[in-house]
Formats: sequence, C-alpha cells, structure tokens
Amino acid sequence: MHYFEVGTMRFPVIGLVERENGNRVPVLEIDMLSDERWQQLAEESAAKNFREWNGQDPESPQEALEGQRAYMENLQEEDDQGSRALPPGDEGKWAGVDTGKIFENLVHLAVKNGITVRFCPLRASYARIKGDRIALNERLDTIEEFNYNLAHELAHSYLHRGKGNITPGAIDEETLAQYEEQADRGARMLLDALAVRRKGGAA
Repeated sequence: MHYFEVGTMRFPVIGLVERENGNRVPVLEIDMLSDERWQQLAEESAAKNFREWNGQDPESPQEALEGQRAYMENLQEEDDQGSRALPPGDEGKWAGVDTGKIFENLVHLAVKNGITVRFCPLRASYARIKGDRIALNERLDTIEEFNYNLAHELAHSYLHRGKGNITPGAIDEETLAQYEEQADRGARMLLDALAVRRKGGAA
C-alpha cells in the first residue's frame, strides 16, 4: 500500500488518474467524519481554547462554543492576512465536480487536525488563520472561492505552523511572498487531489 503525505497526515493511495496534460494524480482514500464526531471534536477544541484564554474549564460545551464564536467575530477587527480570491485560470476547472463535497472534506480535514472553521464578515481579507482557528469571509461569491481560501489557510497551517506571526508587517515582504506562494501551491495540490476523488477517479 502506498501513502500520500500532506503535512502530518498520511492517506492511502487507491488509484491514479491521468489528467489532460499527461500528469498522473493520486486518488486518495479520505475517511469521512460523522456529524456527531464532528460536533464532538468542535466542542473539544472550543473547550481547550476556553481553558487557554480563561485559565479555567467552561461550565458547559455551549459556553465554550459561544466564547470561540465571539473570538472569531473579533478577527474582523484585526489587520489583513493574505488569502486571495480564486486564482486566475481556475474559474472553469471544477466543471462536473461536486464542489460542495470538496468543501465538506476540507472542513473535516480541518476538524481532524483540531482547527475550527467559521464564517465571518471580514472587512479586509478573503480568509484568515490564527492558531487553530480559520475564518472565511462570508461574503465570498462562489463555493469555489470558499474551497480555495479554506485550502489556502489549511496549507498555511501545515507548512508554517510554529514559525511565529506570519501576518503582513510581522515578517519581511520577501518571506511573506514565499509563504503565500507555498500556501497557493499546497492549496492547489489539495484541491486537485480532492477533485479527482469526487469525480470517481478511483479504480
């Protein structure tokens, strides 16, 4: 059995599909979470964050979730963090793909890694990541843009976790540009792999 590694995650490769340009893309077996398990992981992550922020346990899972929701809403008050709209040339590549399921898989991947995803009315960015929290701008126009920006922020989490504050102004422009390019490439790779899976590319 061959495996495909994405950060610290390893997925079984269950097939290969040849694209129009001749490149061969691996088809991955990605387990799906039940709604109940998803909710459990979200509550555990919220409780962990509540303890870190307040130095005590929440009185209930609801209190932890409400505290985390308020934190995510406050992200809109902070400076821009560099995700972007759908890259030029990608607008038509999702024909025949269940993009809603791709979004679901991306969220499940985030939750399995202890990352909370929320929709927020961000004023100056398409998406943001801070620690184990990702905010997506609720005003994005298409599901493809939601997918791309979530994949972009997940790539930041895999590639740049532990590198400190990577927001504009906190690091030099050259390093920031490198990080953004790396996250772009990681996002495209992840989306391509999920698109092949959703098209039924497995043998």
